[in-house]
Amino acid sequence: GELIFREIIKHVGVQKPVKRLWLQSMTKKAIQEGFSTLQDGQKYEGLASAAECRANADWLIGMNATRALTVRLKSKNQRGVSWSAGRVQTPTLSLLVEREMEVLEHNPQPYWTVQGNFEVNGQVYDGTWYDPNFDKKNATREFKEDRIFDKAKAETIIQSIVGKPALASEVRKPSQRQPPLLFDLTSLQRTANTRFGWSATRTLRAAQRCYETHKVLTYPRTSSKVLPEDYRPEVDKVLGIFSGLTDLGPHAQYLQKNGLLNDDKIFNNEGVTDHFAIIPTGEVREMEGDDQKLFDLVSRQFLAAFYPPSIYEEVERTTVVAAQSFRSRPPRVLKSAGWEAVFGKVPDNGDKAFAPLVAGKDKAEGITVKSSEALLEEHETKPQARISEAGLLSLMENAGRQIENEELSQALRGADGLGTAATRADIIENLKNREYVDESLRPTPKGIRLIDILHRVKVSRLTSAE
Repeated sequence: GELIFREIIKHVGVQKPVKRLWLQSMTKKAIQEGFSTLQDGQKYEGLASAAECRANADWLIGMNATRALTVRLKSKNQRGVSWSAGRVQTPTLSLLVEREMEVLEHNPQPYWTVQGNFEVNGQVYDGTWYDPNFDKKNATREFKEDRIFDKAKAETIIQSIVGKPALASEVRKPSQRQPPLLFDLTSLQRTANTRFGWSATRTLRAAQRCYETHKVLTYPRTSSKVLPEDYRPEVDKVLGIFSGLTDLGPHAQYLQKNGLLNDDKIFNNEGVTDHFAIIPTGEVREMEGDDQKLFDLVSRQFLAAFYPPSIYEEVERTTVVAAQSFRSRPPRVLKSAGWEAVFGKVPDNGDKAFAPLVAGKDKAEGITVKSSEALLEEHETKPQARISEAGLLSLMENAGRQIENEELSQALRGADGLGTAATRADIIENLKNREYVDESLRPTPKGIRLIDILHRVKVSRLTSAE
């Protein structure tokens, strides 16, 4: 938008000073305040320059590469078919194709695990055999300390432990799960994809309606997860409004009573980009469908960000029988809900089978337990999962950060990765519309062929995220 305006005034020869209206939300109050504090246009010259660079790159790379590939790959009898390429689109497709090739080329290897069943204090629990001498430096995604690739060895382990006495030790310790940051657009799209199965485009459209039509959320096309340091009064205002709502009221009241935590993380001028994080404006509207669902998600994230951590109890139990070691790691138990209470989590008591070996003790060693049976389970190695839309958004956001060139690496630490928060949804939709990937983001034969051709002609700058 900044570049479009500047191209127009340049074309018509306007030389007058420029003032810029810069809005974070579309409420009446925000618009009035924006007009009362118009910004000097020179402050935003960098935005126009960045947009111009992207436009030139799209022209030089996208247009020329698309024309060259279409001429080379299109059949003579094909009409209306193009082989589109671009500085962001093609590296993104390459990420998907590389993972797809890993999946297709994976050669499954059979392996076995040994599950032991034990009894203590009237409760039965299970444990998985593992090699305590396994060199973790040599661990890979497939070779792990609890996998046995020799069936005869696994059967020998089972025979050696049947009916033998066993000793168990355990350590119980608390762990914290820190409250989330506020949403930027990419993290909002990832979360909506994980929770609701929404595409990035569907999330952006709902967020845009919540901003423009309903005026209940701030500007959505942002890459910032923090707020300006002088925004505390606005946060207090939103909490005051939320405190009167049925669903969100108890959580807002909790914050009003106990105070806001994590101030140093949330109110941070250095972390604010052109726009700050996506938060509620304090406006309350009757909405339904996607818009209400997204508003509720952003509002709960906003409240949760100021809550204390949630606290879990983690248990690791080791059982040794006939010199063979078995490890038990039950799901961690939520002891204090903290910020997760905003999303409906409540504390629980955990699995009775993993009650403390010694009542009231967080640590126990050499406790005699009964070894009941051991089972042999057959598995096979699996490739990495194909990339979901949430996973692709993360890869795009962090693309190129691990490059070896230190100068480039330093420069990229402040960059957005592949695309920007505002453009990633369109890039993904373009890949679908141009039939390079299907709706689940699995590359089509056309998409695979394009990346294969580019690799063959050694055009790595067009396929690499670096």
